[in-house]
Amino acid sequence: MNQERLNSQYFYFIVTNQVIQFAMKYGLPLVMAPAIKFVTEKIKGDKPVVTKDSPEEKEWLETVRTTVQLPQHDVGNDFRGLALQYGYLMLFGPVWTLGPLVSLFFNVITFKLDELKLANGKYFRPPVPKRVDSIHPWDLALLLLTWIGSIISPIVTAFYRHGTKPPKPLGQFALDKASVNISSTLVLVAIFFFVRAFIFHHLCVWNQNLKHVGFR
Repeated sequence: MNQERLNSQYFYFIVTNQVIQFAMKYGLPLVMAPAIKFVTEKIKGDKPVVTKDSPEEKEWLETVRTTVQLPQHDVGNDFRGLALQYGYLMLFGPVWTLGPLVSLFFNVITFKLDELKLANGKYFRPPVPKRVDSIHPWDLALLLLTWIGSIISPIVTAFYRHGTKPPKPLGQFALDKASVNISSTLVLVAIFFFVRAFIFHHLCVWNQNLKHVGFR
């Protein structure tokens, strides 16, 4: 198992990738709006439409025209990013134990910036509240990631049980080259145990939810 490659890739997705996403999500739209306006008016020569508004409504109408040109907020993109982050943590969390703490730090900042992003009117149109019963289908995606993580995460834990020294060079992916020598039988037993434990835990939680809503 190439531990150096796994460490570097996991660090990239947990830290570097989220920093890049921050820049693209919050910084790039502020740069693109003036750039598009400059290209439209200066290079293409398209002149802006001049309208005569009454002084009482001019400010309000300008705000409306600006808001109409903004894109609508897609909450699916936010869930997609959280599901991707959750998947990396569930599958490869044992690679770097500080990964969940770093992700929590980024999530807190993201939630605060998203709140400002939706409120200042420079990124999206004002969102229209809509009542929903659940976050479906993202709840199924998170459940699937948790189930897969109950299989992959224990195996990664076994590889890293004795630490990451010495790192394995590229190409050594066999189980006997891991940090701890584990047999294929032990891997199958571990997978069988953790899958059954996950199913049992999920059934217990599901039963408690049914009791909470009044089903017997």
